[in-house]
This record gives sequence, structure tokens and C-alpha cells, in this order.
Amino acid sequence: MAQHQTGETVHLPLSKLVMSRDNPRKTKPNTVDELLVASIRSRGLLQNLGVRPSETNAGKYEVRYGGRRLAALRLLTKEGHFSKTQEFPCRIVPSDDADASEEALAENIVREALSPIDDFEAFAKLDALGLSVEEIAKRFGATERAVRQRLSLGQAAPCVRKALRDGEISLDIAKLFAGCPDLARQERVFKAIDEGGHFSAHSVRKMLYENAVSSSDAIVKFVTLDAYEAAGGTVERDLFSDEAHLTDLELLATLRDAKLAEEVERLTADGWSWVEAHEGYAYDLMHGFDRIYGKIVEKSPEEQAERARLEEELDGLLEKNADAEDWSDEDSERYDAIEERLDDLREIERAFTAEQKAVAGCILYPSNDGVTVHEGLVRKEDRKKVRALTAGDTGAGEGGAGGGVDLDGDNEDAPKAVPDYGLGLRSDLAIYKAQALQAALAETPETAILMHQFILVRRIFGPVFASAHGTTLQASKADLRVERGELGETTAAALLDHAERALRTDIFAGASLIASWCAFKALEPDERDQLVAFAVAMTVESMTSAATFTALVAHEMDINIRDYWKPTGESFFARIKKDQLIAFLKETVGGDVAAKLSKNFKAKKSELVDLCDGLIHDTTPVDAKHRDALDDWAPAGMAFAAPEPDNDDIDDDDVGEDDAPGADPKIDPGEDPATDEIAA
Repeated sequence: MAQHQTGETVHLPLSKLVMSRDNPRKTKPNTVDELLVASIRSRGLLQNLGVRPSETNAGKYEVRYGGRRLAALRLLTKEGHFSKTQEFPCRIVPSDDADASEEALAENIVREALSPIDDFEAFAKLDALGLSVEEIAKRFGATERAVRQRLSLGQAAPCVRKALRDGEISLDIAKLFAGCPDLARQERVFKAIDEGGHFSAHSVRKMLYENAVSSSDAIVKFVTLDAYEAAGGTVERDLFSDEAHLTDLELLATLRDAKLAEEVERLTADGWSWVEAHEGYAYDLMHGFDRIYGKIVEKSPEEQAERARLEEELDGLLEKNADAEDWSDEDSERYDAIEERLDDLREIERAFTAEQKAVAGCILYPSNDGVTVHEGLVRKEDRKKVRALTAGDTGAGEGGAGGGVDLDGDNEDAPKAVPDYGLGLRSDLAIYKAQALQAALAETPETAILMHQFILVRRIFGPVFASAHGTTLQASKADLRVERGELGETTAAALLDHAERALRTDIFAGASLIASWCAFKALEPDERDQLVAFAVAMTVESMTSAATFTALVAHEMDINIRDYWKPTGESFFARIKKDQLIAFLKETVGGDVAAKLSKNFKAKKSELVDLCDGLIHDTTPVDAKHRDALDDWAPAGMAFAAPEPDNDDIDDDDVGEDDAPGADPKIDPGEDPATDEIAA
């Protein structure tokens, strides 16, 4: 083998090159660097390999640095881009191990990478020289979308590029500016924030698109982006996310109003007495209306069988992947598809009669699902018509006035045993109770945060497998559903909706884990507290027992269930027995008034249901004393009671095993029966 001087450049074929065990780059990528391959394919090998003669393989040269380039050359030769006899420039490195190692490290470490903005501006220069996006993508082994992203950053407003180069803004903030195609707007917003603000993603996005509507907005989901563009609407698309911004607000409003008018016409033709269309949801939108409900439409035998089959398949997928760290793409996609179909199969459908539609109406507005329609709303002036309509309804499960009920009202203050409610009703009451705590926690950040911190700390430092039963904290959103009634129509639901609209959820929109975390830390303390409070609130599960940590928290917060929920004819009164309805009347308005209103307790059950509903919702006039009693009343077990004082470790109690459903609880002398928890 010929002797070579250190620093000499020689040309060698790949057949004479082997990787050295002393190459400093020990951690190798799993695949060949596609960008490097594309660069060598386009412009050849621009940087020599560092080699020295092998002491163990005669005629071979060990590559001390340039291993990634060697792998790329081998791949290109295999593809036929280079011939097997092609020779490549190599630099002879020192034979002394110390000197060779130092030179190899210098080649890998001391070399300074391009600043991101230098990289982006280099792409912009290629564009200025006339190269197409497709040509640039091929040269650098990048996707055309990635090239367009780099070009937009390299062609951003000069003030934005300078700030990125000087480290005054992050790359994520620069991307927000670059995503806006209007350079003048970029510069105007940059200067406005630079002079008196903070470069947060929220402030930049808000100011850049203050006169535009995001494609994720409910009005766009309702109108649809396709319809807007078909009508000639202009759209600014963000290269760095899937978000688009609609800038023709007048056209968007016109399309919305036209589509709302179509919905109004459709519902009116369907027989509803009146239909109101609104631009969007408002907190007091449903205020002042009574409501009637259509008969639940039973699912067909085929749909019921499909639901059972899919739920069984879902359980199988969960069991199959119980110990798996990552699900396969096939299982993950199938799980999502099943969940989506089950949502449809579980949805409750109602059929209204022509007579019901003739005395009630609808309110509709754009929503994330396209359009939300609230059916069966009754105006104040139509209440008599509804009562006349339901006068002939005998109700279901109607019972006599006897059964041990005190008709004279002489014993109104006696302790009441927990009513023998049905299983479905007890389950729904527990759900409404959980929703009330959710709303209360969302309004009380200090308690929610303390609760969150306690659970997490106890999981780390407490007993093995310690957990606070009653929340889903690890964490995931609790799935609350009721069999009857409208969970979305409660006061708690309105409070939760209002709270959610004010949250800084924008920091998670399309952001990576690291970006979301950094954005979360950068939030103002009150913004972060509100996010945490709402997230903790969403973990509260169905409150079927007092033996839960959440029950303890709720009791200490001194929550009044009636601030968040009130019983309705559908959700409660129609689901209890006639003697229980009479007991409610006597408890709230007294025996004499109850007898008068219920025709001496001889009214039909359907009439009693309407009477109780009207009293609770203040549509039936009573004096102030009885109004206070009605406003304070809640079904037994709905109060947020304290756990038993001798039950210190409430986390580990089995929930709902102490008493059989409907059994009378053990009441200590003087105990308020209204605090008894619902049997599980």
C-alpha cells in the first residue's frame, strides 16, 4: 500500500472503504439521512471523508469521520447513481490516535450549523434564482410542503426575520407571522406587539387575524368551507397547520343567514308552531321556556344487535391491548371507527306528535356539529295549550293516594326515608350531581388545583396503589350520560360552556407536546389556573356514593345542588311514583295547598307531574314561603353530604355495597335525611 501524507487528498472507491470502530459518532440513525442523500445526488460529495490506512485489512481504508456520507454513497451506488468503480475524495487523517480523535471530534462538533433563518433565506434565494418548489424539493429530499414552509419563513417581513436571527422571538412565533401572506400586516402587527406587548402565540394570532374567522369556528362548520369558497370567498391558509382563515366576513354572514333560513323553513314545514334562528349560542338563549319531549324512538332490532356486537368488539380490543404501550395503526383506527358508530347508536331520538309541534317551537344556531336544534320549547303564552294537550294523559305506573301517605299534612316535619327510586333514576341523579360538582370546581380554581395537587402527590408518596376514587385523574375526561332528560340543558351545563369559552385552549391547537408545554408555562397564572381548574372538573365521575374523595371535596365546598340543577318533568317527576309526587307537594307547599292544587290528591299522575314541574320552574304561583321551600328542594341523596366521621380511609371503600337499592338508610337521631346519599 502506498504511503500517504497526513492531510493529503486521495480518491478511493467504496470497495476500499470500511467504517472505523473509532468513529466518534457512535449513535447512528435508524435510516439513511434522506436530506444528505438528496444533496449528494444533486450536487455530488461536497465534503471529503476522513480516512487512514487500515492496520488489520490490507488495502482498505478506515473512515474516521464521514460515516453518514459513506452510508449515503453506498445507497446511491446501490441505486445505480454511482458506478461501483466510482472514486470519491478522501482526506488522510493523522495516524496518531490522539491526533486523529481530536480531528474527528472537531469535524463533528466544532462545525457550526446554520442559523434557522439563514437556512430559510437560502431557500428563498433559490426561489429568487428561478427554481421551482418541485425542483428545490428534489434537490434537498424534502416534501413540497416543507419547502413552501421554508420559503415563507425566508420571505417573511424583514422585522420578523431580524427578530428571529437575534433571538428576540421563537421559531414558533416566526411561523405564525410567516403563515400570514400579507407582509404589510406582518410588519404592522409585529411593531404593535413589539412596542407594548408580549410575543405570545395567542396575541400574534389574534392580531394577525382580527378581521378573519378561523376554519374551526362554528359558523364555518355550519356554512362549510367548500360552500364559502364556491361562493367566491377568500381564504388564507396556514402552511404550518391545518387551520385556514376566512376573510370575507360579509359573505360568510350572508351564507350563514341563508342556510339558517333554509333550516327555519324546513322545521316550519315539519309542523312546528314557531322557529327562531340565532347567530350562535348565548347563555340566556333558553331562558324563560318550558319544554315538552317527544316519545323516545326505540332502536331497531338490527341497530340493537349492531350495538351489542360493536361493544363486544370494543371490549376485545381493550383486552387485547391492555398491556401494550402502543396500539397498532389497524387497532387504533378500528377503535375510533367503532366509537364513532356507537355514538350514533347510543344517541336518543325523539318523535314529536303533530299536536305537540302545534303548541311548541324550536331554537337553532350554528355549532361545531354544524347546527344545533332545541325542539319542544314552550312559550309562556302557550302553557295552557300544553296543559290541555296533556290533560288526557293518564301517565305510567299511576298509584293510589294511599300506601301510608299522610294526606292531612300533620306530620310534614317527620324524617323521610329515602324514596324507592328506580335504578335508572338513581343513576341519572348521580350523574346530575357529578355535573354540578364539575361546574362548581370549574368556578373555584383554588379548590380544583389543591385537589389536583393532592391526588398527584398522594399517588407518588402515599400507599401503594393509592388513588382518590371518584375522579378519573390520571387523567381523562369523565363520560357523563343520562337516560332521560337533557344533560346539556342544566344550569351547570351553561356555566361549564361559558367557562370553556374563556379558556386559553388555543395553546393546544395543532401544537406539539413540547410546544404546548412551553406555551402552558408561559401563560399568566390566572389563565393557567382556569385551565387546570376546568380540566380537574372534567374528571369528576358519576357520584353514586358518599364514600368517595370527590364527595368529601364537594361537602367542604358547601355546594347547593339547586344552584346547578333542578328536577324536570322528564328527568325526575315522571319517573317516580304517584305517592312520591304527593309527598313532594306536601313537603314543599304544605298539605292544604298540595290538596288544593292536586284536587284533593285525586289528580292523574300526568297532571301531578306537570304540577310538580310547574312549581319547581315557578310557572305555578305560590306564596314566598313556599317558593323558598321549592327553590331549596332536591331529591333525597342529592345533597353533598359529609362521609361518615369514623371512615378515615374513604378512598378504599367499596362503593354502594352497604345497602341494597331502595333500602332504608340507618338514620341517627337528629340526622337530616336530606343528606343521605343515593344508593349505588
